[in-house]
Amino acid sequence: MNVESKLGLKHLMFRRVTVVDSYTGEVVGHYFIGLVLDDNFAFLRELSTDANLKEIMLVEDGVVIASSEPQESSRIKIGETLEASDSDLANANIVREIVLRVDGVDTPVSALFIQDTSKLDGFEYRMASSLILLLITVSIIAIWLTRIVHKKIDKEIMGVLHLADSFDSTKKNIRFKALSLLSLIA
Repeated sequence: MNVESKLGLKHLMFRRVTVVDSYTGEVVGHYFIGLVLDDNFAFLRELSTDANLKEIMLVEDGVVIASSEPQESSRIKIGETLEASDSDLANANIVREIVLRVDGVDTPVSALFIQDTSKLDGFEYRMASSLILLLITVSIIAIWLTRIVHKKIDKEIMGVLHLADSFDSTKKNIRFKALSLLSLIA
């Protein structure tokens, strides 16, 4: 809501809360809460801290009416906010503009959110180095396990071959006794 005052045009935000009798459930009245948006540094600073944002600005028709920073960001040109992809600002920050809606109706005031991406760059580096370290560790463990399994299989195969050789060597020394019985019968 825009209100003309002695200090000029001010932007107000009101919230109506219904007061209900807890025993009867009857509506007793309404409670209105108002907030002046113009140059409300404390409100926007608290909002930007809670939302983990670098800066929040409230803009109407390209004019900044409130900002979470005491000085208006000199790096931002409000009219070129969404076309800022070529500038250094877009490379270092995420800029998002949202039109404020009240009961589904767009208002002339929009909120401009600026978030620093330097933490994201560090996160990407840490994530990539962690993935490389994980890949190397898994590869070393896989090679180590393969060698252990290979040694155990080799040991078992050598044992079976040795057993087979021992059966073969005893077979050569055994005489078939049935042959001597056949010679006696004949």
